[in-house]
Amino acid sequence: MGVGPGPYARQVSPTGPPKHSLTAKEQLSLTEGNWLAISAANLLSLAHAHKVSWIYETPEPVEEVASMLHLREFASLASLPGVSRQNFDQCMFGAASTKPTALLSFGVDLSAVFGRCTHPLREQHATPSPGRKSSWWAAHPPIIGRKSGTNTYATAAASAYPGELNRAFVWAIVTRGRRCLPSQGGSVAGSPDPATLAR
Repeated sequence: MGVGPGPYARQVSPTGPPKHSLTAKEQLSLTEGNWLAISAANLLSLAHAHKVSWIYETPEPVEEVASMLHLREFASLASLPGVSRQNFDQCMFGAASTKPTALLSFGVDLSAVFGRCTHPLREQHATPSPGRKSSWWAAHPPIIGRKSGTNTYATAAASAYPGELNRAFVWAIVTRGRRCLPSQGGSVAGSPDPATLAR
């Protein structure tokens, strides 16, 4: 889901840079993004309280770059009983780039979603400016700033989950039943059990 602080999160603070360093439009955008991010964490906490299973995906946090997972609300969410976190690379499921990813989940068995990039290194080439070429060794070509044959940015295509990852998520959801949920509450469909809520 496309929520969160966006590019302004590329700061040490998870809520973005100081307001005085932003224009009025940027402040509004940042405020809206933070509100959506915190609301998402609160919604997942509510689902947890009612034993409703869920999966939350976000880029894997890296040093000196703010992440949704650094927000106080997401830190509290991650510490709830039964909530699991795992990190993996989407290229292991067919993505064009490594795309390190973090998952938080509750009541869903994601043991099949794992793996770090094991693809062989290949010589990559780029032309950062006219008449200037560079090359290096990496498992995947860069996608930031690169356009595809249809003149669309490669990052746009990379925003979609690869098919194999979609299948892994769907399989985890449709087979979850009661085997992953706590013993108290939670119906097979993942919605709260009315008998439990009435107690």
